[in-house]
Amino acid sequence: MGPGDHTCEAGQARIATLKARDRHDHIIVQEKLDGTNVGVARVDGVLYPLVRAGYVADTSPFEQHWRFAQWVYANQDRFLAVLRDGERLVGEWLMQAHGTRYQLKHEPFVAFDLMASNDRARYDELTDRVRNGDFVAPTVIHRGEPLSIEAAMKALDTYGFHGAKRSGRGSRVAG
Repeated sequence: MGPGDHTCEAGQARIATLKARDRHDHIIVQEKLDGTNVGVARVDGVLYPLVRAGYVADTSPFEQHWRFAQWVYANQDRFLAVLRDGERLVGEWLMQAHGTRYQLKHEPFVAFDLMASNDRARYDELTDRVRNGDFVAPTVIHRGEPLSIEAAMKALDTYGFHGAKRSGRGSRVAG
């Protein structure tokens, strides 16, 4: 982990990696990508490209955010096919290298969350809706019972599935 990375709470980590609470726990492990967290909100039928802090991307001092905003506007029909009013699609913008450099085989936006206010869509709804816009989602490494970190890293392999050329902090998984 790098200095800006965070972990989940210890109890959540146990559920995801060691022992589920009950038969209703279903663990989904995805590859963690190393880009800039961005999102697109739909409010009153209008799309707003956002940076992690919630500001409109084209007001950011950083060029990568301006480029994200331009890309969103160029792909607005795809976002409109996914988003209902009051929702936002959140993802990683992989245009600029942070700790990991990518040789992408797909566009630089990878969608990982669909939200309305603070409510997250269930994973299967997210993936169904993302397909409506023909967006890329992080690779699923495992679904089902808890999975150890060692097993997840082995499934991920050295560089993952999204074209990582070099990993400054090591490949990562998100669960």
